[in-house]
This record gives sequence, C-alpha cells and structure tokens, in this order.
Amino acid sequence: MSDPEVQRLREEIEELEASLARELSPMLRRFQERYDRAVQDADLDILSRSCPGKHGRWGRICVLDAGHQAEYPHLGTTSEGQPVAWVGSAPDED
Repeated sequence: MSDPEVQRLREEIEELEASLARELSPMLRRFQERYDRAVQDADLDILSRSCPGKHGRWGRICVLDAGHQAEYPHLGTTSEGQPVAWVGSAPDED
C-alpha cells in the first residue's frame, strides 16, 4: 500500500468520489437529511429501506433507497462527514 502508484491511484479515486458527490448532493440532499433524521430518531422503518450498499471499513453507508443502483451510484458521507459517492459495494468491515 505504500507504493507511490498505489497512493496516487487511491488519491485519484478519492477525488473522483468527492467530485461525483458534489455533483449529486444538491439533487439527492433530501435522502441524506432523511437518513440523518432517521438515525437520530431511531426510525427503523426508514432505515430498513436504505440501500444495503456500504463500504464499512471507511464508515460509508449509502443513504439512498434500496434498489437505486441502476440510476445513481451510492451516496453517503465519509467518516469525516464529507459527501462521497461510489460505485459498487463492499462487505461491512466495521
């Protein structure tokens, strides 16, 4: 992982994910707000409808409804609270 090319590719992917999130966030902000409110209120009905796509190791959980992947990539936030969008998913590694 310390190889300079690996580091360069990681940084490039992170920038692309951040750029995609900046593009999608204004249109999909209501999903993030709904998810945040559901977490705060422990609204399991809403949380159970959220997309199962996640990148657990990085603290990402997709806030869109399940089944959306054909139309949009996953959208969530990084562990630092920044918007991020990504393609594909990973097992929960928390």
